[in-house]
Amino acid sequence: MAPLLKRALKALPADEGVGSTGGGGIVWAAGKARRKPDFVTVTRGPGMLSNLTVGLMTAKSLAVAWDVPLLAVHHMEAHALTPRLVHALEQGKLASPATETASSSSSSASSADEDGKSDTDDEKMTKKQENDTGAPGRTEFPFLSLLVSGGHSLLVHSRGLNDHSILAEAHNIAIGDLLDKCARVILPESYIAAAPDVMYGRLLEEFAFPTSAGSPKGWDAAEIVDQGYEYAPPRTKLDEKRTYRSQARGWSLTPPLHESAAMRFDFSGLNGRVHAIMRGDPSALPPRGGGGGGEDVGVNINAHPLSVRNRRELARVTMRIAFEHLASRLLMALKKLAPKVQEKEEGPQLRAIKTVVVSGGVASNKYLRHILRAMLDARGFAGVEIVCPPVHLCTDNAAMIAWAGMEMYEAGWRSELDVRPIKKWPLDPGGEGEGGVLGVPGWYSEKQPVGE
Repeated sequence: MAPLLKRALKALPADEGVGSTGGGGIVWAAGKARRKPDFVTVTRGPGMLSNLTVGLMTAKSLAVAWDVPLLAVHHMEAHALTPRLVHALEQGKLASPATETASSSSSSASSADEDGKSDTDDEKMTKKQENDTGAPGRTEFPFLSLLVSGGHSLLVHSRGLNDHSILAEAHNIAIGDLLDKCARVILPESYIAAAPDVMYGRLLEEFAFPTSAGSPKGWDAAEIVDQGYEYAPPRTKLDEKRTYRSQARGWSLTPPLHESAAMRFDFSGLNGRVHAIMRGDPSALPPRGGGGGGEDVGVNINAHPLSVRNRRELARVTMRIAFEHLASRLLMALKKLAPKVQEKEEGPQLRAIKTVVVSGGVASNKYLRHILRAMLDARGFAGVEIVCPPVHLCTDNAAMIAWAGMEMYEAGWRSELDVRPIKKWPLDPGGEGEGGVLGVPGWYSEKQPVGE
């Protein structure tokens, strides 16, 4: 942590005239005077207590040493607010092009924290995605947030800075965990060995839709052909329920909760099915000669392992079914919220949802973005904007924590110095235990919160 802090101190704005801030407003780093941050922000939860404790204790120490406020924020709220950070950065660039990094806020913070195209329709979809992900305007409340990562799958209705309600969540494994687990068995060992890292979810996407620029260097060059998604979204609820059956090998995958309208996510069954297929489990295949339409239907995968082409097919279908499952609950939420606008037009919670924020590590998956956009367009929600942060801001990062702290700081909120890390911290005020961003002890307000 110490070397990281040393590097971070060098990023603080330089103090142009030593003494101009009265002596107490500067920090010395590498022999140079730098402006002291207005506050220190850190993740308080939810997460692993050991990791949270390291960050929280470090942040407390800095806050005490610099005599500045502490902001201990909610990790998932930070993800939801990331598009607002992107807008601020873009506004900062417009105001000061020469500035390498900028913010629309006057506050400064220190933080700590744990395609291709195939046809005309694909080209149109790609252009629309670029418009969506650009986030040209500030994301205003209310909006829906699809927070998807290795540990979380949440659909959240955000009505204000500290007013969030969970509409759907995963009750077993998260979407990112599903992708990682499936990637470990679908990806050929040689592909994983040639990869520069073990970011399994990203590797699965690259394997499913290979490009000459994105695949591991020197791996099976004959199989690398730039190609598009060739995706046709389900246009009805009935279309969503259809089981996919491989014409080549006969295995099948059924969408999660295909006979249920429950507002929740379920990826455990899909994960188990993919593993059964890769093990050659007879229960995952039809009887020999039955139902698949291909000459290899019903063959034992252990005796006849899946080829690269077969594995690529399984990777694509697994992601498609998982992402359509996310989109199905998003569509249900949009339809459920829409009638309220006609009944009454008072209050921000009753305004039409015009924006869907997709954040978290899995939000970097371009195929997910493509499917969400295509399904919303096909089902009557073409006017709803999908806002995704740039890929480098999708994964957990200190920038999003700093921004969450900045929004809380400017709304007047501060954290007591005796706050402790929280392993489970429901974002929804109606959640179990102490729910909601402000539902836990340790917050106090220095002024009337703005916009609450």
